[in-house]
Amino acid sequence: MLACARLLPALRLRAGNASCLRPRCQSASPLVLSAPQPPSFLHNISICLVEPQGPANVGAVARLCQNFGLSDLRVVSPGTFVLDTGAQHHPQPFVAEALSYAVSARPLLEGCARYESAAAAVADATLVLATSARARDHSMRLLTPRQAAAEAAAVAAAGGRVAVLFGSERTGLANADLELAHALVAVPTASVLTEAGGNQGAGGRYSLNLSHAVSILAYELFQAVEAAHLPPLSSPLEEDEAMLDTGARARLVADLSAAVRSLEVLAPLDETPASPGAVEQAAHEAKALARAVSGAMMSKRGAKPLFALARRVLALQAMQPPGVMNVLDAPLMIAAANALEAAGVDAGAAVQSKAGTDVAVGVLKEALRGGNGMEGHLNLSRRELTRLVHALASKPQS
Repeated sequence: MLACARLLPALRLRAGNASCLRPRCQSASPLVLSAPQPPSFLHNISICLVEPQGPANVGAVARLCQNFGLSDLRVVSPGTFVLDTGAQHHPQPFVAEALSYAVSARPLLEGCARYESAAAAVADATLVLATSARARDHSMRLLTPRQAAAEAAAVAAAGGRVAVLFGSERTGLANADLELAHALVAVPTASVLTEAGGNQGAGGRYSLNLSHAVSILAYELFQAVEAAHLPPLSSPLEEDEAMLDTGARARLVADLSAAVRSLEVLAPLDETPASPGAVEQAAHEAKALARAVSGAMMSKRGAKPLFALARRVLALQAMQPPGVMNVLDAPLMIAAANALEAAGVDAGAAVQSKAGTDVAVGVLKEALRGGNGMEGHLNLSRRELTRLVHALASKPQS
């Protein structure tokens, strides 16, 4: 009792400060942190793993997708270590290690879409971003994760589909996969380049573990979508205003490439589509056209005139009578003959020597590529100009 009596004055002195008598954890209303609900247009962003080899990485990526509100996980041709190859049903399930690393995201991993190729996985995408440890193609834009995320957020908020490609842990993305992309994304690291050009960091300045790279992109995507403060669209875009997806882009490039090849001036009959020269030229043209189309990020409405142009050229070519290679041959033969006659150059004599052929080609280059008429804007190649000279030399004199 004496001890209690001695404590009473002290307790009275502290009565004015009631907080001193309460545990610190009860001094204020408890802080409740609630996870923000991801905006609905995060579902317009697809994470695509191309030929992943590590089950732990695949499971971790599924968990990361769930953490940052990315519900669309796509896996392309996973390696044998990732799948339970002994399973009888198709598709084969992921191995237990992958599922254990997914933790609560196991349903997301088990239900992810499977594809045979990267092209199929991004066929519905209007913006494709490809992660790369190095800029192998300097004609493509190279973005940081933050820049890429800002662009992706804008496209997703507008109703477009965004696909982010991640390559195999061993080799990254193949060149064919990179060509599907509108831009490359690289994550700079602190790896130090040596004087000999080597690298002291593991794998290179932009090389990261697969799941680590996904974590950085997923976080930036989540932050960019939150920062945009863009509500989901109240109504879908009109069909014509929707952005051109990757599948439609591939069809447009194919149509344009075919139209360009069909207008090759005086193309020889033995230059079949399968010949090495034709294949190489077609691949070069298709790549250039793909870069132009992908850089434009066009809508379906914007692509309609290009589709119409390509298909009408092909239809017009198909209606030409037998023996006429394309619609440009006849008028260009007349224009070339007039140009050589005006310059006093005889085609028959010119083709007897390389020097003579060069002179005739020079005349046609000036007249047909640099002129002000219709033919001055055709951008004929030297090979086509040489064909014109030889065609005129072999033409019977009237």
